[in-house]
Amino acid sequence: MKDTVLVLCLVITGLLMQGEANALVLADSVADWQAAVADDSVVSQGEFNWEYGYISNFTGAGGAFYGWHQNSFYWESSSGIDIFWPAGEVPPDIAWGEGGDTTGCRPPMSWIDGGYAWAGSDTDKWAAVRRWTSDYTGLIKISGKIGRYFDTSVVMGWDIDFSVAINADTLSAPVIYTRQIAWNDTTHYTYLIDKIPIETGDTVTFIINAASWNANNSYMKMTATITPEPATLLLLGLGVMMVRKTQKTGSFK
Repeated sequence: MKDTVLVLCLVITGLLMQGEANALVLADSVADWQAAVADDSVVSQGEFNWEYGYISNFTGAGGAFYGWHQNSFYWESSSGIDIFWPAGEVPPDIAWGEGGDTTGCRPPMSWIDGGYAWAGSDTDKWAAVRRWTSDYTGLIKISGKIGRYFDTSVVMGWDIDFSVAINADTLSAPVIYTRQIAWNDTTHYTYLIDKIPIETGDTVTFIINAASWNANNSYMKMTATITPEPATLLLLGLGVMMVRKTQKTGSFK
């Protein structure tokens, strides 16, 4: 009887913890960007554990641009400097990208709810990347949406690969989720990756990359939310009951 009460208590506790876990958000790509702007009108690298940059497979120039790098140029619409954006469409207020001065803000770049990769060949790809560094240890759930930012009537892009990875610094790193979006596919897809083990200091990397040798006009809309998975106390309770029965009878019979 005591074992049954213990299991029931653990189950109820587990359900309560599940509700709390579902309510707790470790990271939200859009909300965290908005909070950064509200704080001091600037979205800084590393703020709320987010970084914005690119991962390149380009080995030219002595490999200086190979792998993961933070974006070098912070752009604001009030700066008077151009951003590579479709004519007639309202650009974001803030973006992280490459370029600056007379060259304007250009891809690979990221803004509040999107990213834009660049590619010149199969060996010269620059994936637009945002990544979050965890301050949490446990199991997490990653969810969000990915799709084209504009309809094909506005701009026509190229095929794009979207992927999510843990601790990825190169484009050849293993991924935990991937989806290819064709040039004429305007669907906004919901993605969900659950029960991902993570430790403090690990990075969750969201990668928007050219699927072929070009990514021109492939503006992508991307959001991401990271939440903790609830502890499975039901299994713990059953385990406790089995251990106690073994202590009493000497077997699992």
